[in-house]
Amino acid sequence: MTIEHAHALPAGTVLEGYRIERLLGEGGFGLTYYAIEEAIDRPVAIKEYLPLGIGARDQQSLAVMPVSEERGTDFEWGLERFRKEAATLVHFEHPNIVAIHRFFEALGTAYLVMQYIEGVSLEQIIKRSGHVPEAELRVIIDPLLDGLEQVHAADFVHRDIKPANIVLRPDGTPVLIDFG
Repeated sequence: MTIEHAHALPAGTVLEGYRIERLLGEGGFGLTYYAIEEAIDRPVAIKEYLPLGIGARDQQSLAVMPVSEERGTDFEWGLERFRKEAATLVHFEHPNIVAIHRFFEALGTAYLVMQYIEGVSLEQIIKRSGHVPEAELRVIIDPLLDGLEQVHAADFVHRDIKPANIVLRPDGTPVLIDFG
């Protein structure tokens, strides 16, 4: 399935040494891309701050800006929250929480570079099978709760826990992605 979005960066765009390959997903506060870190040929996921209805991309320059002067304050407020979230997330090191590699600003917005997790989401599993037995859910949920304990100890709240944001690696290890 190919995801398209009117404000997505075009495939082939290079930012800070990361080459955008394709759009992975979209949410209310931004877009997430699959990219390659060119210097070491490492796949990564990059989350771009581009809030729905508040920010838009200029198709010529690729810069992101508020949709109107009135929305500028909201855009800047959200951008500052995105910066603070990055500063917190970069300190988490847990096998069941997506690793954050770096943060940078470009094109009038901000980017969070994360570990790219190969696997299938819990949402995909539920859609395919209709349900997941309790015993299997416990194998998935218990390690995530251990990771969330570390997150909560830092006074940070994951605001987007849902089956789509739980990815199971090929070995079955669950990883919580996208902090919302």
